[in-house]
Amino acid sequence: MPHSWASAECVRFLRHMLVLEDNQSLRLLEGITAADLLERQSFTLAHTPTRFGRVSLTLEPEGKRGWQMKFIREGGYPPARLELPATLQGSPVTVEGAEFRAGGNGKLLVDLAASEWTARWTS
Repeated sequence: MPHSWASAECVRFLRHMLVLEDNQSLRLLEGITAADLLERQSFTLAHTPTRFGRVSLTLEPEGKRGWQMKFIREGGYPPARLELPATLQGSPVTVEGAEFRAGGNGKLLVDLAASEWTARWTS
């Protein structure tokens, strides 16, 4: 791989940690690990292109152990499935601004029609 590709692959890796297109599904925070959350730093994507329109996502620490994620999807057709982790650092998630339900395998499914919502993981 030429040296100049390394930076592009790093950006692609970081984007897929936060927003991963999987066929007709959009999987959020799929690549975030416990080690990534230890430093309690924010993660942000602004208007990243997907086949489902542009996605903006901000994951920020909230309180001592909690996290808040703001999600916006602009334009495009909705995905067939939109999922995010049911827990982060052992804290369960709630979603404001969209309907949601358990999806199995530690995932939560969010209403596909909602284009803007907030998720909170709190103890």
